[in-house]
Amino acid sequence: MKFEKILIFAVIACGVKFTKDVEARISFQKFEVFLNTDYPVDHMELDKYYDNCTHLLVGSWPHLFTTNGYSSSILSTLIFATGFTQVNKTHIVLVDHDAHCVRILDRKDNVPHILAGTCGSSGFSDGGFGEGTFNYPYGVVVDKRNPERILVTDMYNHALRSVDLNTRMLSTVYKIRFSGPQGLIWVGDFLLVANYHHYITKIWWNKAGGVRSNKWIGSTTAGDRDGGFNIAKFQSLHEMTNFRSKLYLVTDYGNKKLKLLDLRKQVVDPVCFKGEDFCSSSSLFPSGPLSILNIKEEVYVGTENTIYKLSLSNLRCPYKNISATLAPGETTAKVKLLDGYFVDFPEGVYKMKKMYNLEMCVYHVVVKRSEPKHHDSWFNLDPECTYKNITSFRSPHLLSVAVNVTISGKSVWRGFPEGVFRMAEEYNSKTCIYHVHVETPLNQKRLSFKADYEASCDAVDFNDYSRLMLRSILKQRKQQLQSICAQNCELPVEIDPFYNCTNDVLTIHWPTDKLYPATTSLPPADLTNQLNQRLAQSAILKSLELYIPFNLPPLISAKKNSEEKMIQLVLLPTCADESHAAQMNMCHS
Repeated sequence: MKFEKILIFAVIACGVKFTKDVEARISFQKFEVFLNTDYPVDHMELDKYYDNCTHLLVGSWPHLFTTNGYSSSILSTLIFATGFTQVNKTHIVLVDHDAHCVRILDRKDNVPHILAGTCGSSGFSDGGFGEGTFNYPYGVVVDKRNPERILVTDMYNHALRSVDLNTRMLSTVYKIRFSGPQGLIWVGDFLLVANYHHYITKIWWNKAGGVRSNKWIGSTTAGDRDGGFNIAKFQSLHEMTNFRSKLYLVTDYGNKKLKLLDLRKQVVDPVCFKGEDFCSSSSLFPSGPLSILNIKEEVYVGTENTIYKLSLSNLRCPYKNISATLAPGETTAKVKLLDGYFVDFPEGVYKMKKMYNLEMCVYHVVVKRSEPKHHDSWFNLDPECTYKNITSFRSPHLLSVAVNVTISGKSVWRGFPEGVFRMAEEYNSKTCIYHVHVETPLNQKRLSFKADYEASCDAVDFNDYSRLMLRSILKQRKQQLQSICAQNCELPVEIDPFYNCTNDVLTIHWPTDKLYPATTSLPPADLTNQLNQRLAQSAILKSLELYIPFNLPPLISAKKNSEEKMIQLVLLPTCADESHAAQMNMCHS
């Protein structure tokens, strides 16, 4: 649950202090036993063999079986299937963990055959059928880059291996930054690998086919801590599943918990399933969760001897508007918000936000005068009055927005927080009422300067020095671009330039303070024309050169677009400047 900082301007004015915001949590309202099992449930998938989508395919020791929760059918025995993947409707590639090999099973006869590795013998060697060896393989997925190949986590060799389904050749893909790798899942073009020893590794491939990795989420030391990816701690991780866009659930076996991975905000949050209204810490399972599967927001969790089913409430956004009346002679009314806080509100309509199971719900606080005032309606304005209502959009990073209003016949700029504000102005010996409406849309777009460069992504991300050098140059360019903005826009101090390098194309954004509704497709033409004229007159910014120390050549200029412009004006989703998620292509969907 979260109290959005929408009314901080009014709150500060009234001397009220709030505790820090709480990040979005998830609370499942229904927690039930789906199936009791005799053995640990190591992996689950929706069974593709059945068209009605009612059966789960379950891997455990020593069975591979299918079930609908009421009846089960064993497909194969004496296989410790910690992981498997259905390459098509009739064939399953499964990892035989204790036998150190990978098998393939045909649903026509349910007989598993050796695909790769040497069953019964552990080791670490590449080679063809009967030559290569594993040391306790664990998870497996189809390689999105080559569907004729599978990727396997080799737990005790701390490596990612590959098997060609046609030639049965076993190869080593990568052997860095793993510590007991287990479950793995594709997220766009990169791979996340859950390590038994406390952290999640990110794997990606550059344009030339080279493999890169980093220890993305968690720590090398065990613990139980929520928060940013760089400070979060886990005990022993097993599997992940996609829950919603950019949201993933992971099983922490050692802590007996599920955790929510928010890839957009890059934070780890708790998961509750015992009906808590305020999910402040994860609910505990009776025994450690091993496997996890999401099917249309019904989450199945496999433990040592049970498969649980977790479901959300069908009720979305249950919050109702709050109304209050100003007492005679008073300028504010004390209102109790849904989080229990008391806040003094002046007259107006205030949009509030509160999280409910990852859904950003909106409700309003409406404060009215006790005596009705003539022409004091947003909808019923006096047609003889020339003053029109004003709508403006507030940045999430700012407490208020500057709005040009008329006061005593003069045009002035005044700061307004989010809400609807009644303004009174004399016109032809009568009092005219108009309103200033300030809102912060859930989805916004921000005007940004953009430039593309041809550069080696390996050189851009070569080491800490190369990254530090690039950030320093981008900040210098930011100061120069501020002169292009002049009085039309600002490049906020609190928002740094950010970049993304894909397929050896380096894309850089310098965000401004100009915000527009998410439905806006292009920046305003008059603003674009003024900024482009200044860009054309700037000698330094015509090429916008960058220095990349390890690139060949190190000094590079921005690429020209179809309009022969090196610097473009674009609209970006505001999430692109809220975290470094934009550098992982998580925001521009």
